[in-house]
Amino acid sequence: MSNSIRSACAAAAMLALSACATLPSASLHPEAMEAYTTTLASDPAGELDAALANAALDGKSVLMVMGANWCHDSRALAGWLETPRFADLVEERYHLVFVNV
Repeated sequence: MSNSIRSACAAAAMLALSACATLPSASLHPEAMEAYTTTLASDPAGELDAALANAALDGKSVLMVMGANWCHDSRALAGWLETPRFADLVEERYHLVFVNV
């Protein structure tokens, strides 16, 4: 399986699992909502273009998370992506862009 297909499958699995995930304890606090809101792309198209350009240069994949700051699943995923369990993996392999839909 090629790296791009493997990366796409990993991203799809992570998003699918986030719908079933419980909120990390940090995401139960109001600060988590603020943290999620501040990570949203202010210019989604521009940030996605920049992430794609950077990915072409360094060989990483782009992980675009489409969600909403009012959605508990979106906040849960954002919280999980910030935990030590996933943060290092995301930093190592992806350019992460949050898009508010």
